[in-house]
This record gives sequence, C-alpha cells and structure tokens, in this order.
Amino acid sequence: MVIALLDVSYARSARGNSSLEPAAVEQVGIVWVKSKASGLSVESSEVIAGPQPVTTTIQQLAVAELIVGHGLHKDYRAFAMVSAIPPWLLSRTVDTLAVLHDVRGGRMPAGLNLGALTALNLRDLRNKTQRGTHEEPRDDAWLAGRLWWTMRTTGVVRWAPTLGHAADHEHGPEWSSTQGATVALDPGALERLAGQPPANFDEWDRQVTTLGRTLARAPHDPKMAALAVAGRASVAAESTALQLVVDRLLANGLLAAPPAKEMMLAALQWFGPVSNTRIRQRLARGTRPLSPNEAGSYAWSLFRMSHKAAEDENWLAWRSSGSRSSVRSRWLRLERACRDLAGGKPLELIHGELAQDLEALPADVPMAPMPWTPLTDPRIEPDNPLHRNHEGDCPDFC
Repeated sequence: MVIALLDVSYARSARGNSSLEPAAVEQVGIVWVKSKASGLSVESSEVIAGPQPVTTTIQQLAVAELIVGHGLHKDYRAFAMVSAIPPWLLSRTVDTLAVLHDVRGGRMPAGLNLGALTALNLRDLRNKTQRGTHEEPRDDAWLAGRLWWTMRTTGVVRWAPTLGHAADHEHGPEWSSTQGATVALDPGALERLAGQPPANFDEWDRQVTTLGRTLARAPHDPKMAALAVAGRASVAAESTALQLVVDRLLANGLLAAPPAKEMMLAALQWFGPVSNTRIRQRLARGTRPLSPNEAGSYAWSLFRMSHKAAEDENWLAWRSSGSRSSVRSRWLRLERACRDLAGGKPLELIHGELAQDLEALPADVPMAPMPWTPLTDPRIEPDNPLHRNHEGDCPDFC
C-alpha cells in the first residue's frame, strides 16, 4: 500500500493563521512510507512550495492509496479556497484529529493537538527542524504518521487533562476543560484509522459550507460557512477584478511574471474573513471591482507572496533591528508603492527610486531538494506494551 503522510504549513503573516479560519498555504510536506511488521518504513519525502503548492500537492497525492495526517480536514478547507477538491482526496484520507475528536466526544479539540498527543502516546517531544525562516513540515507529517501507527497497533489512545480557552465566532469565548484519560479505541474508531469506511466528500463539504466546521461535534460557525461557499464560487469564476490589480503591478515592475490563479486567490487569504468573503462573492457575481483600499491591500499581499526571499529578509530584519534597518525602510517604501499603484493614488516614489528598491531585493530561487531523515524511528519494541496490539501481532494492514 502506498501511504502518504501529510502536513501543511501556512504563510506566517496571513490573517487566517488563527485556528478558526483557513489561511494561505505556503508549503506542504509529504513523507511516503510503507507499513511493515517492524513499523513504518520511509521510502522518500518531498516539500512542495512555489506559486501553486495546493494544485501540485493534489497532483502528487493522486498515486497515494492512503493519506494520513493530523487536522487534514481543516487543511483541505484551506485547499478549497484556491482550488477544486477532488472527492477522492477525502475518500483516501485518515484524519487522526477528526477520529479522536469523535472518540472523546467534546465540542472543542482542546488537548488533542499533535504535541500533547505525541508526549503521551509516543513518549517523545514534538521537534521541528528550522530551515532558514521556515519550519520543516515533514517533521510533523512523520510525527502524525507515528501517532496513527501507534493507535492502530495498540488500540489505545491517551490524552491529558486540559483547562483552556476556546474561541467561538458565534457565541463568543468559552472555557473548555477535559479530563485526562486512557481510552481503548472501539472497532469503529479502529476502522476509521484504517480508512474504512472512506471519508465521505459530500458530508465534509456539507459541514464546511453549511455549518462552517470540519469537526463533527464542533460549534456551528456561520461566518466560516459563508466564506467556504464564497470560496467555492470564486474558484470556479473569472478573476477579472483581481486581474486589474495584477496588470497594474506588472506594468510597473512590481511583479516579474503573471501569477497563476491559485496565487491570485491565495492572496485573498491575507484578508480577514468578512472582507475575504465579500470580495469572493463579488468575484463570483462578476460585479464591481475592488475598492481602492481593497485593491491596495490585495496588491501588497500578492507582492509579498511573489517575493518570498524578500519577505523572509524583511522578517529577519524586523526581528533583529525593529524598524530601524535599511531593509525595513525599503520594505515600507515598496508597501506604499503597491498600495498607491493599485488604489489609484499618485505614486509617492519616483520611478528611479522604485527601480532601485526592486533591484535591491534578493532573488527568489526555487527551493532545492533538502535532505531529510526522520527525527525518531518508529520501530516496534517487543518489550514495550505501547508498541504491541492486543494479540502482539502485526496489524492487519501490514
């Protein structure tokens, strides 16, 4: 069986980085594994970035027979904001967070984050390799695969007691607590971990677009439901209003090449959910273009997504020197230029200054394949009861 372990990383400054709304996908880590009696065996791995990470990821996953990850149903909600989602993607996916959320029976997933589950069930810490300004997504993909394997082989899951704050768009903040527990997974949960029955795309899509949620027991969220509906419609519609802004940036050298439609839609994910929804609704109807303020904010988001090396350079400069560095000053001038050009205001920079600032930006170089090895080895230890199923044999999917 061809198994893909999947983890998704999001743009650092996108507005959707809260857990309640989808954000702009920046890179995706895939670890290709095979299951053996001794554990999971890594065959290969890859990091997918660039201008179309979602489209490329879906194409790569077409060969996978099983896709495993923690919180993938939420990640697919972000995918759907920039691309059509094929039903087979859901039917081949095992989302360990969705399974455990149903097992525990709570409204909020407090205490079910990957780090907490790792500490209790794998007796390991969640470590993520830092590559420049970005974290390595394959580390979490591998960790989610190990968690899935352990639950399948032991039939047991543990979670810690929690007392934490959970936000709810409709009803406001609430406090959610859970009791720590060690639970034997019932046959239904074990079947879901094995991908049986397959996840139903229509049910997932109904929950996202009518209830605004990806977890079956989570509260309704009408704002997220409206955003999901608008997202589907904008993916299928022409992007004429966005193209007007793109053309202005191209004509003044702020974009080196026309962006793909996925990137044009992903730049909307840097808006808040209400503005994002309204713009996408207008795109779907083909009505009026972006307002000057919307056009300016959209142009700046698109510029940042198109100049990742410069975005990273600016972030490092801000972390080290605050607003005092020349890098930060140049970045702020470029922001004003993007907003002025897109919003129809007089450009404050003269053409020579703008050309100098653009020339000083670091070049975006395609990400070279990075060597990667698992941080830990999930080999089954015969003397460790955590690593044996009830009969002590290899699980039925080996």
